[in-house]
Amino acid sequence: MRGDEDGGGRVREAPRAAIQVNVHYRFDTRHEFTVGTAIDLSATGVFLPFEGTQRVGAMVELALLSPDSRRTLHGFGRVARIGSCPDGKPGMGVQFVSFDESDLELLEELVAVAVEERERPAS
Repeated sequence: MRGDEDGGGRVREAPRAAIQVNVHYRFDTRHEFTVGTAIDLSATGVFLPFEGTQRVGAMVELALLSPDSRRTLHGFGRVARIGSCPDGKPGMGVQFVSFDESDLELLEELVAVAVEERERPAS
């Protein structure tokens, strides 16, 4: 798979798809999970709307509910960037650091199917 170009002209390491998944996350400084909805997903990371202060490099514990709601994927990530969502609200890009191999394979499959559908010509 080839990487996608982001809005800033940088080439991402892995393709991203506009797959909305429910995510429970917490930073190393919080005891309770926050619930959010990811607005895009790749096999290497996720972009989450986030209204708060956080620094690039912060570790995040993640639990992503698969779109079919059959599995919860658990792992850890690192805040790679702070930015804006398409609607202008604040958000953060989280790079996956530690996930089970089978969870990463499922993420890769979900993204590949979404990218294929996005690139399929309209009939």
